[in-house]
Order: sequence, then C-alpha cells, then structure tokens
Amino acid sequence: NLKNNLYGDIHCYHDDKTNISIIKYDTISRIESFKYFYNNGNPYLNCFEIKNKKIGIYSSFYENGNVEVNGFYKINKDSLSNKDSTWSYYYKEGNLRASINYKDGEKLGLSKYYDKTGKLRRLEIIENDGTHYSIFDGDTVNYTDKNGLKQGKWIGFPYSFMSEKEFCDDIPNQIEYYKNGKPTGIWEDNGSERFYTVGKKKYIWKDSTLAYCYVSNKKDQLQEEGEIIYPDLKFGLWKEYDNDKGYLKAEGQYYLDRKVGQWKIYRKNGKVKMIIDYNKRIK
Repeated sequence: NLKNNLYGDIHCYHDDKTNISIIKYDTISRIESFKYFYNNGNPYLNCFEIKNKKIGIYSSFYENGNVEVNGFYKINKDSLSNKDSTWSYYYKEGNLRASINYKDGEKLGLSKYYDKTGKLRRLEIIENDGTHYSIFDGDTVNYTDKNGLKQGKWIGFPYSFMSEKEFCDDIPNQIEYYKNGKPTGIWEDNGSERFYTVGKKKYIWKDSTLAYCYVSNKKDQLQEEGEIIYPDLKFGLWKEYDNDKGYLKAEGQYYLDRKVGQWKIYRKNGKVKMIIDYNKRIK
C-alpha cells in the first residue's frame, strides 16, 4: 500500500517504457486505484481497493483489448469484500458470455448465459427462499426446491464447471433424474474429453440406491456392465469386454468399487484363461 501522505500517480514500466501499472492513492477517500497493462500496452486490469479490499468497479481485459469481465465489489457490514450487482463476462472475440447477478458474493435472481454466436442458451434463477433452477434451450432443468432437494431433470453443463470464465455453449454431457433428492429413471453420461473420461455410461435405477450400469467407448461398443450403488460405486457382479473385439474378457465381484473374490479371465474363444483371487491379493 501507499503511505497516507502520498498522492498522485505512481507508474511502473516495462523495459520498452510501456506501463506495467499505474497506482493512484486518494488521500481523502483512502481508495487506491490500480491499472495494469499487457506488454503491448493494452489494459489488463482496472480495480479499486480500500485497506486491501476490492471496492467499486472491477474490469479485466483480454490481451487483444476486448473486455473479459465487468463487475462491482461491495464491502458488507462484516467488512468483507464481495461481488455485488450484475457482472458481465465476455468471450475473447467480444460477444457476451454471461450476465450474472450477485448479492453479497452469492448468485441471486436471474442470470443469463450465451454461446459464442451470441445466442442465449441458459437462464439461471435463484429465488430468495433457496429455490434454484435453470432453463436450458427452453427446458426447465437442475431444479432444487426450497428444502435443498433435487427434483426432475438434471443436466451437466460441459463448459461451466471449470470457472466463471467458462460457460455452457454445447450440448449437456450428463442427463439425470431425481425425485425428492433421490435418483430415479434412466441416467446418461456422455463423458468429458477434458477429464479423459471419453465414453458413455447408462444407468437404469432399480430403486433410489441401486442401478444397473452399462459403460461404452466412443464407438458405442460395450466395455463393461454391472450394478452400482449411489452415487457411482461398483457393487456385485461385473463383466468386462475386450475393447476392440467385444468378447467377454473378465467377470467377477465388486464391493464398494473394489474387486473382491475370484475373477475369471477369458480367452477370445470363451474358455477360462486364468482365475485371479483378489481376496488373496488384498492380504
């Protein structure tokens, strides 16, 4: 921080004399303003602080000069600096990514999410009583009631889980169904190349804790099948298939995602090649 008896602008420079930052201290309001720059001279970040806490308008930029984020910080009664009001996020090319409303650091009210072409893809609504849901391509999804229980159809937004800089602009990678917070119906998981879980899973729920699961590769070839217990723990008899030829490769028991007992390993002609006793291996 700057000393209280200092005022005016302080400039820091790159070797080529372009600005790295400009810091200004207002002795009356005690607010410091910060401006940071890329090597090419374009702005990187503009913000304000008071006693090391962000306050007021906050703007960050891409290196090409386009705005990345515009928002507002407010210091609450507990002296905490939090996001407040409407925050706007943009794609590098300039189109709006999302418009998100905050109150004291938490999302509240109506938020909007767009794809790279500028098309509105998702509305997110968070009500004062805790009810929370989204409207994705006209379909109401991801509904949490005021008691905190999941209801109805839930989907995974493939570009929203990394950070607030990445929002949904593609098809959902997961489809799930809930009733009073418990799983039901048929679930589908199409995997994620970003997390190297490329392939598909299909769950058929027998009750709220037990489902039969099919796992396929990118070519829709069955890789393994068996029962799971919620949320996704392998349990009971499982069968594994050859990745290329599709023949039964192995079968045996799982207990809470761990292989147990004797597993049969098969040759391509269906004859047993060997038996592996996982109970002995554990010991």
